[in-house]
Amino acid sequence: MRSLTSRFLGSITALVLVGCSATGPVFTPAPMPATGDQAIVNVYRPDQFMAKAASFRLFLDKKKIVTIKNNGYTRVMVSPGQHTLEVGLLGWAFGFLPGFVFFSKPLTFEVEAGERAYIHVQPAFFGVKLTENGEDQGLRQISTARYMEPKYAEL
Repeated sequence: MRSLTSRFLGSITALVLVGCSATGPVFTPAPMPATGDQAIVNVYRPDQFMAKAASFRLFLDKKKIVTIKNNGYTRVMVSPGQHTLEVGLLGWAFGFLPGFVFFSKPLTFEVEAGERAYIHVQPAFFGVKLTENGEDQGLRQISTARYMEPKYAEL
């Protein structure tokens, strides 16, 4: 009986964790706009066990772009210049926080027209770490991530 209960609980746990990962198409680099007056910001969260069930709200320049899941990524077109990314953790994850709480130090970065930026969202023990990576490292880390549609297409 105990073995059957253990298998059942293990199966339920596995199903819950699978449902916490992004499910869109695997990453492919987006072509630059023909006008050449914008940049592409790729924000990604590689697959990892830590905080696998948590989703994070991403805000670019104080505007919500997406709620990103484990192994997810999104991309937005932005104008050249300085931008700020923040992450909010959904409050239900802690059970006692209403709504959400900004849980990361904001990351301010600058992009030029025709540039691709890669920003890594990494859950940590006491918050979320945001890191801007170079193209080589960004492409390596985002390669298996799955697309999550942003809430709006352009800033």
